[in-house]
Amino acid sequence: MKKIFALLISVCLVLLLVIFFPRNNYTNNGEMIIGTYNIDEGKYKKLSKTKFTEDNEYKLELISSYVENMLPEDNFNMLDSLVIISDGEGETLAYVYQKDEEWVLSIDYLDALNKDNSLDNEFVATLSHELMHLITLNSNQMDSNSNLSTYETTEGKLKKDSYLNKFYELYWQDEIKYMDESMSDAERIIYFEEHMDMYINDYATTNPEEDIAESFAAFVIYDKPIGNEIFKEKILFFYNYPELVSIREEIRKNSGL
Repeated sequence: MKKIFALLISVCLVLLLVIFFPRNNYTNNGEMIIGTYNIDEGKYKKLSKTKFTEDNEYKLELISSYVENMLPEDNFNMLDSLVIISDGEGETLAYVYQKDEEWVLSIDYLDALNKDNSLDNEFVATLSHELMHLITLNSNQMDSNSNLSTYETTEGKLKKDSYLNKFYELYWQDEIKYMDESMSDAERIIYFEEHMDMYINDYATTNPEEDIAESFAAFVIYDKPIGNEIFKEKILFFYNYPELVSIREEIRKNSGL
């Protein structure tokens, strides 16, 4: 009888959550969705609101404006939508994922904005990181029918001359033999501390996709490095591509760096 009673209570709680907190207010990861801007032909469309939007519209407008102004036009046009979310302070600031041939950019407004609603400095680096995912993992960089031996991501097999494959051949092709992707966060930090000349930070040791994105963020934020360390070579890698240098200059100009 007690088990049946406990089961009934659990069912009631689930129903209450569905009624008062409908699913479309949350991402698949359980983050609160504050609001969503669909993007069509490089322009924001009507804001899709949720139960969390009411007290946050100014913050939504501020972040959406900043994203539109900071990203180069061609890269902004790659977005299907901008989703303003929150998983609480100090967690994930932003991420992207693919939706058909376009991308969704999700940003946590609590981590993107300071208490006075000014934009957090880390936001420029994080947005640059996510931009590199758009640049390196879009369909134009892929050739799944290729017979060449190139790096393969979950998005597809890379072209031989793609940015990420070139980066992989230079800095990961040999090292990846020694990497264990099942490493815990603590083990990854230890690995980084043993190879600090190779990576910009411990997150860059995750895989080539994150390494190139973290290196690109440093490329945007900092001046040209001097020295022979491999992590500095990774930053200098981007200077070989005038189009990436142009993107760097535009981001820096638009963000006031």
